[in-house]
Amino acid sequence: MALSDVGTSLQGLILSHGGLQLLKERNCVIRLENHPSDGKVKLISGGGSGHEPAHAGFVGKGMLTGAVCGNVFSSPSVTAILDCLRAVTDRDGSAIFIVKNYTGDRLNFGIALELARATYGFRDVRMLLVGDDCSIEDHNVRKSVGKRGLAGVVLVHKILGAMAESGLPVDEVYNFGKGLVAGENLATIGFTFELKDGILENIEIGKGIHGEPGVYRMEAGKDFEKIIEFIISKLMISVLKFTDVVLLVNNLGGTSEFLMGVFIESFLHKIETVYNVKRIYSGAYLTSLDQAGISVTVLNLGIP
Repeated sequence: MALSDVGTSLQGLILSHGGLQLLKERNCVIRLENHPSDGKVKLISGGGSGHEPAHAGFVGKGMLTGAVCGNVFSSPSVTAILDCLRAVTDRDGSAIFIVKNYTGDRLNFGIALELARATYGFRDVRMLLVGDDCSIEDHNVRKSVGKRGLAGVVLVHKILGAMAESGLPVDEVYNFGKGLVAGENLATIGFTFELKDGILENIEIGKGIHGEPGVYRMEAGKDFEKIIEFIISKLMISVLKFTDVVLLVNNLGGTSEFLMGVFIESFLHKIETVYNVKRIYSGAYLTSLDQAGISVTVLNLGIP
């Protein structure tokens, strides 16, 4: 089997984790205990593969109901999205597509949304776009395109998943989600690098999770200090200072745990002068294959 075969990778996920099942022809992962008519809001996410564990790894109780996986760095098909929806809920149920803001994902999930309503008779399907990239400031972002979706989507999965699991109505879950992803509440910025003989080289800040070139480049250095100062300056523009926040420090796939620890220790000393950090999550949540790099997400806990 080809090493790039998405279905084979997903089958391995199913075999090694209980509680999941695979719609093989659609590369869609859903919960094994699936109750389409239980009245709870169903959350579906997805996108191109290569970002594991996102998004299939976040299917489970208190998080996603289903995840649709396209080929590596390619959006899932409209048909796959519709089949995932039809597998997890009925026409009278409620569902929210949680979608990172990339053109292909936005287009295909959007078409699936319209077809679900118009052709298949689903009464309440909605889409929540997540665009948390703060590497490009608002005045430089085309409004028609918006900001890219990054690791902040994982926190959206977690929070809305808990709300949906508790049985809250779709209006409450969806409206809270819209507030969650609004400006001054959620921001992410990442950087990539190469480590050679103890020196950080080829540093790119704001590089996309599909390999898009970075927005800024930085000279080689022996530590993370200048990088940290720069990314905090960007985070402060997006999320109000001195608020209570959650930090998500995300390994982009190829960073050693040793370096993650070094980064977090240095980062916390500086970020705690700007924000009241209430909790830290650290690990590989939304990767870019084996890219050496780190992203940092700040979530404002004072969301009205």
